[in-house]
Amino acid sequence: MSNTLNFFRANPRVLVVTSRLVLGALVFGLVALGMMRSRASLRPIVFVAGIFAIVVSPQALYHFRQALGWISKQDLKWVPNCN
Repeated sequence: MSNTLNFFRANPRVLVVTSRLVLGALVFGLVALGMMRSRASLRPIVFVAGIFAIVVSPQALYHFRQALGWISKQDLKWVPNCN
């Protein structure tokens, strides 16, 4: 548990992406449960969850690769334009 906390403290972007994935799964699951109880079609949930996955999955992969050192961390610094 301590290693996980240290990993998230060192990589806050991974924590944000992970929380997005967990909260998204929770929201989609709760809405799907409500729709199942009312006997409604789950196609809208599947569609929106697919779009969510298309957007969040590449971000998650990028940040996890950076956190694990597979991709170098880039220090983006703003340089004023002195023209």
